[in-house]
Amino acid sequence: MRKTIEDIVAEATIKDIHIRYCRGVDRMDFDLLRSCFHPDAVTDYGYFGGSIDDFIASARAQIPMSLVTTHNTGNQIVEVNGDTAWAEHYTVATHRMAADALGPERDFVPAVRYIDHLECRDGDRRIAR
Repeated sequence: MRKTIEDIVAEATIKDIHIRYCRGVDRMDFDLLRSCFHPDAVTDYGYFGGSIDDFIASARAQIPMSLVTTHNTGNQIVEVNGDTAWAEHYTVATHRMAADALGPERDFVPAVRYIDHLECRDGDRRIAR
């Protein structure tokens, strides 16, 4: 199927949303992180799910437990269907953990696959689920 200019712009916007999400986590910029989601967004990370407010509260508690966090995104696929879209992003996250009772300073490096459902509402495209 041939893509329109509007589809290409929507794809670029969605990829940018994901990169801003990663930056928000890495920089503990919770306003930036929140801006990636519609206010009524629902999250499901497997180990955690809830409203965007629940997610931000959890992130505020969990992210500072790492000394440094970095996300590196590789493969991204976006399928746009008018005002809705589906996106899949492969990311490797590195979390530098402080020395503690479990061991010396170390890296926790999960490979992550984000699957986002996005909506464009009044010209504002963000993650809905």
